Amino acid sequence: MNRYLMGQNPDPITGLQNQGSYRPTNNLDSDQETGFTGGLVQDYEAGDGRFAFYFKQTASTGIQRYLTDKYFVAGTSSAGNTNFTLCRLAEVYLIYGESVNELGAPDATAYNLVNNLRRRAFGKPMDVVSTIDLAESMGQSEFRDAVRLERRRELAMENKRWFDLCRYGFDYANTALKINQKRIKFSKEKMLFPIPRTELIANPLLTQNAGY
Repeated sequence: MNRYLMGQNPDPITGLQNQGSYRPTNNLDSDQETGFTGGLVQDYEAGDGRFAFYFKQTASTGIQRYLTDKYFVAGTSSAGNTNFTLCRLAEVYLIYGESVNELGAPDATAYNLVNNLRRRAFGKPMDVVSTIDLAESMGQSEFRDAVRLERRRELAMENKRWFDLCRYGFDYANTALKINQKRIKFSKEKMLFPIPRTELIANPLLTQNAGY
């Protein structure tokens, strides 16, 4: 796969390759709409080692941007044969934490698994209580928000975010996309994919999803 963006889309401002669409959202990008917030770059805490591992800042014609560097393999230049991540243990930890919490409240295992990810991210010993641990006094809503944020940080650029937003529901997705990130074309109908035309032809009883 391509080292930076897994696709050769030109940059909308410079027109250069390897500067295109597959990059983290950033409130400070010069081509963002006025009032754009909720950038992924701003969601990382100081000292979180994942940020430097996932992204690389570059400058082209005076424009500094963060590009995806998560799949870089030394010696492959701009194109390599890196496998794309489908699922890994970190996500299983987060799925457990989210699932248990939705049943009523986080348990000790949920805290431990999520805190293990955070300790690793900050270079802390995995088996030692740390100041960056989630407080075990969290209620269901607070823990839910913490896990969602941790998913965004941990699984960045692994094509999980859209499906997470759909799972969280329209109100959450609308706030994240339309209100914060000014994606004015987003609507509730867009949370469903269109039914392929070939399927509509094959089965006349099917009707297209609203919005398409």
